[in-house]
Amino acid sequence: MKNKKRMLSPVELWNPGAVEQWLEEEAAAGWRLKEVKGWFSVFEKTEPQQSRVRIHPQGPESREAFLQRIDAYEEMGWQYVDCFGREFEIFYCDDPEIPELFTDSLSYAWAWEEQLKGAWHQILILLLFPLLFIIGPWFAAGSLLEMLLLLNGFFLLGTFVLYPALVVLCVRRLRLIHGLRRQFKAGVVPQQSRDWRKNRRWWRLAAVLYVIFWLAFSFRTVESSMLRRQEEKIIGIAVEDITEETGSEWQYDFDGYVSRRTPLNPLRCEMMQRRSENEYIASAADRLRTEGLAEALYREKQKQFLKEHPEAALESIENEAYDEALSISGDGEQLLLFRTGSLVYSLRANVPLKQAAFVDLLVYPAKKGAMYIVRGG
Repeated sequence: MKNKKRMLSPVELWNPGAVEQWLEEEAAAGWRLKEVKGWFSVFEKTEPQQSRVRIHPQGPESREAFLQRIDAYEEMGWQYVDCFGREFEIFYCDDPEIPELFTDSLSYAWAWEEQLKGAWHQILILLLFPLLFIIGPWFAAGSLLEMLLLLNGFFLLGTFVLYPALVVLCVRRLRLIHGLRRQFKAGVVPQQSRDWRKNRRWWRLAAVLYVIFWLAFSFRTVESSMLRRQEEKIIGIAVEDITEETGSEWQYDFDGYVSRRTPLNPLRCEMMQRRSENEYIASAADRLRTEGLAEALYREKQKQFLKEHPEAALESIENEAYDEALSISGDGEQLLLFRTGSLVYSLRANVPLKQAAFVDLLVYPAKKGAMYIVRGG
């Protein structure tokens, strides 16, 4: 028979009665808490005992004052065992005749007050800090859709799974803290509740989310390397084939080159050619995870151009090779936009383009489901 066992420790202690009830039931079953090691509570096999357990917040004090207080409690019949997270002390008492450890509700409330204040600050940090990693990329990308397409698997998981779950856990914690404060104001020492099993489900949920977060963080480099190993056919279209200008005059702009892979946008290729500081031709091809995302990106590119050029003229392009295509011109700039399935092609320039020639040249990569770039001559 095992003499020791490990159980998941509580990750939130704002329902002390539930934690006390859990430890008391373990003691009645012959398992007494020996120590707390990180995420786990270590229990030692003993004779079944009807013990009382009390949780006490650990306030700021010197080591000497702490030891003196522990000695005083032990003289009263309450044995100190360990701390949950170096914040909450655990005491056992096996004698039912010994008075309660905390009889004065005011002093008990005062002991909890510092922890309650600290909990509010922790919750605000937990909720607001991750938002910086969502709002920042949102503004940088220019739109919510572009931000989502930029997110790698780690941040995608964090945005849509971990952060909402964190919000739920924090709201629950706030409710528990509010409940404690309400009882303290009423001059009541919180009573034990019989819902510790329900509480433990929340502890487990938080622990699972924590593990998922770190696994995703650890494997995000693996995900990136796997995506990079994928081969993709990229078809080049020469500048001289789509403009009246000679390709030799156009120079490749290194700052305008993008090749990126993310879970929602398995491949994005962007390339820019410049003839002078002010003249450019920018080509882009996006392979999206679903056709719905491709339709949304198609609309987003159209919307962005019209936002920059409100008076621009739209012209639909009819070609059976594309599911939808259009040309938008305004203020000396032109955008040619195409979508076929989950692929979105675009060409933007501020020099005259051979639109019909480009539409025909793009048919080949569109039918092959391939990416394309515009290259210099």
